[in-house]
Amino acid sequence: MAVPLRPPAVPETVRVRLLSPLRVRRGGGYVRPIKFDFRAFAANLLRRISLLTYFCGEEPLEVDFAALVRSAEGVALRDAELRWRDLSRRSSRQDAVVPMGGLLGTFTLRAPELAAFWPCLWLGQWTHIGKGCTMGLGKYTLEPLDAESAGSWQGPGSL
Repeated sequence: MAVPLRPPAVPETVRVRLLSPLRVRRGGGYVRPIKFDFRAFAANLLRRISLLTYFCGEEPLEVDFAALVRSAEGVALRDAELRWRDLSRRSSRQDAVVPMGGLLGTFTLRAPELAAFWPCLWLGQWTHIGKGCTMGLGKYTLEPLDAESAGSWQGPGSL
């Protein structure tokens, strides 16, 4: 699946739909729905995109990560409908059952708050984020909620 090189214009409002369990660690444990915030989401997203561009890209991503993560604290999650889904897998190497649960559901973000994160948010639809992203966890899609943007998107769900 091809990734569009440039994201579309930042929409007025976008819904983030978590399609596979998102596992975000903070303070020694996994963030549950009641404690989930945009900072947790953004920090994991920025870390993932940064590592991928460093190891797989032609040049590392040059942004002030600390400032972006600080600004993420002020971004409000609107209409959040999140739940925890327990999953597990069997590890033959560890000879144990390994928990793989995480957050599923939706939340909404509004401009201009999301503008600084928009390129990474857009790309993250193809890279996934959080613990277990290499096994398919942390998959999400973005859905524009304003009619002007809705017809012009080429996200993972529409390709």
